[in-house]
Amino acid sequence: MKKGHLIPFVQLFLPSIFVFSSFILAATEAVAETALFHLVSANPGLPAGIKPGNKPAAHEAVIEHLQLQATNDQAGFAAELEALKAQGKIESYHRFWIANVVSVTAESAVLNELARRTDVQEVFEDLPIGLIAPVSTWEADIVTSGHEPGLSVVRAPEAWSLGLDGNGRLVCSFDTGVYGDHPALMAKYRGNNGGDAASCWFDPYTNTSYPQDSHGHGTHTMGIMVGSADEDTVGVAPGAEWIAAGVVDRGGGIQRSITDILAAFEWAADPDGDPSTVDDVPDVINNSWGIPLGYYPACDQTFWQAIDNVEAAGVICFFAAGNEGPNQSTIRTPADRIASDFNCFSVGAVDGEADGWPVAGFSSRGPSGCDSLTIKPEVTAPGVAIRSTSRTGDYVNMSGTSMATPHVAGAAAILRQFNPEATPSQIKQALMYSAEDLGQPGEDNDYGWGVINIRRALYFMPPPEGVFPAVVSVDISGDHIADPGEQFDLSLKVENLGRPSRDLVASLDCSFPGVTVLSGALPIAYMDHLDTVMVGDWTVFFDHGISIGERIPFDLTLSNVDGERQTRFYVMAGGAIEPGVATHANGFVTMSFSNIGQFGLGLDSANPLDGEGFRYPPGGPDFLRNGALLLATDSYHVSDGAVSDDPFSTDDDFAPAIGGYPRVFQPGDYSDQDGFAAYSDSAAENPLGIMVTQRSFCWLGPDPYPFVTVEFALKNISGVTIQSLYAGIFCDWDLPLSSGNDDIVGYVDYESLGYVTDLSTGVSVGVRAITSHASSYAAIGNSDLIDDGFSDSEKYSLMTSGFENISYLEPGNYSHLLTCGPYDMSPGETE
Repeated sequence: MKKGHLIPFVQLFLPSIFVFSSFILAATEAVAETALFHLVSANPGLPAGIKPGNKPAAHEAVIEHLQLQATNDQAGFAAELEALKAQGKIESYHRFWIANVVSVTAESAVLNELARRTDVQEVFEDLPIGLIAPVSTWEADIVTSGHEPGLSVVRAPEAWSLGLDGNGRLVCSFDTGVYGDHPALMAKYRGNNGGDAASCWFDPYTNTSYPQDSHGHGTHTMGIMVGSADEDTVGVAPGAEWIAAGVVDRGGGIQRSITDILAAFEWAADPDGDPSTVDDVPDVINNSWGIPLGYYPACDQTFWQAIDNVEAAGVICFFAAGNEGPNQSTIRTPADRIASDFNCFSVGAVDGEADGWPVAGFSSRGPSGCDSLTIKPEVTAPGVAIRSTSRTGDYVNMSGTSMATPHVAGAAAILRQFNPEATPSQIKQALMYSAEDLGQPGEDNDYGWGVINIRRALYFMPPPEGVFPAVVSVDISGDHIADPGEQFDLSLKVENLGRPSRDLVASLDCSFPGVTVLSGALPIAYMDHLDTVMVGDWTVFFDHGISIGERIPFDLTLSNVDGERQTRFYVMAGGAIEPGVATHANGFVTMSFSNIGQFGLGLDSANPLDGEGFRYPPGGPDFLRNGALLLATDSYHVSDGAVSDDPFSTDDDFAPAIGGYPRVFQPGDYSDQDGFAAYSDSAAENPLGIMVTQRSFCWLGPDPYPFVTVEFALKNISGVTIQSLYAGIFCDWDLPLSSGNDDIVGYVDYESLGYVTDLSTGVSVGVRAITSHASSYAAIGNSDLIDDGFSDSEKYSLMTSGFENISYLEPGNYSHLLTCGPYDMSPGETE
């Protein structure tokens, strides 16, 4: 956790930060200027009896307290301002309650006199704030179907599959405005859906009543949050609605000031002016603006009180880190704040279409300028060549941390839909703790905690009320293919993301023409939070008229006396056989296997395919980032499921075979649990022509064998002789997962055993060849070979290198590859 400075409320604006007289005394003409007076508060902060939040009662208590406090604290100051105004000595003043601040426009001599009052804590100039402008912009095409690649990087489609697309939530943007008539945005504007114009669009400059954008930046960022039209989706949360404040560079050299931002925060905390209502209050504010470097000192506190108070009212705030990278300590203000782990929450940018998602060169880096120690940013998201909506009604590409931040804001809308009562801190924590760790292990000043992962963030959220089903996998009886004209049994592996629930009833429905669900509801006695159960069998019939390849939508409903929740999943009619996972589990080890030549397949693995991973003991962490079978005859013919040229994905060269769906039989013919799967290398770029029948054996106790044995029967189905075939097992172990940086790797020749050991715990894992001695063993330093991608030529070279490099005894992050062979196989022969 980040260590920050806890700053008492009364010290929020220290005189050393900015001295008002430094510009007042420099004035030589009697020209009206605007200054902001931060007043001393008699009772700073929220009383103990008021709990922040977005529930109606909490929101009302927070807003009314802030308004009452401002009324009391500012009474004396306001009385003098009224007297001065009556005398013609000030042009105007405005009292804020979102922060204990009053803005005054008058000549410098009057402002200087007011600054001497004992109830004035700090005075600061109403300087302009700056847009975090994109580093590049160019026109983009309209796409007729699909979604932008950056949305997959943050795992938005996986959330959509659970019905989580931001529906019922409201996002807000403080930016250059929004082109309200854009086809991808118009229908989502709250003002077009019954909302009052004044509570949906805030424009303190031109006072328009409908959203507009003469610059284009705000339209682009809003599209990244919610944009979609027909089948073209550019937004993370396309089901959400939006409101906006046009309070940043309005185009044509029009800059806005601190006063406008404070007014926008006050508006967003209670847009309709009724503290008892919350439907008008946004869930999140995207802030793609900041004070330019050198304009104010680092860690400037101008906006802190307003941000704290708007978040106390339940609104989450995110800030772009800035585009001043790659130098250190280039985080903009107020994104550089370190008063707590979550505020202010800054977002950096990665290139989501490049291998390994490298941090963008322009992305501002930490540490924070507040202490030159605290790590920043908090998280990262795609921000390079992001296609989104433009102010002309078309689409445009932009690059910048301004593009990364709305990815995170859209994610927050989805998480608030998942649990509407989650607080800003809970949602920020979930995003941080679930992020994909990149760069240096752990939190760092390039990526922060890493790239956000919305689907994984659900595991770190407080669970919503009631059951919340997620379909993990679908099993179809027989050959596991739902053919037209066929009746089959359908079973589901279902996970509960909600609260523990009892006496549930599972119902399956399908309204697709030609599909009939022949059986009724099924009972589930109990599901704990994050519990996974098998539900089935339902009997389903597909009519002959259904087209092969059609994606058939099914709705699963879980209900009990407390209510019901529905989720959707799809079955492909007569389509390709889907990859599947089954799991061995005894009292000592848990290991998942597949019908694509891969093992582990846990949530944090290189290929998260709903597996349980490899866990020792079963309730412990997942140790296996990637485990896979490799087959090769030369560097051109390599078929495998190991990590690929992209270290964050796998070479999916094995295709599931008909009848080869993975399953576990208990008791088995040869062990307590016999596993089975079958697949071929037909999906490889240059197939060898091998059919693999994979059997595995697991015993329920330590005697006689406390491990899992896997047998591969390799059949030559190529029609020609295969010569010099090598077969290997690759494993990237992290003990525990995602922090394998104090491991060592070695090899015991007489046992044909390769191992990885965690020095901190002494736990060891490994692979042993048992039917023949290994022909090659390679210890692999991930930073040298894997982190930049694992090519087929590298794989073949290691499979045939013998025993040249078998150990690394310096603590680090390692993989290893154990190989047997070579084998010569005639057509139809099995090895």
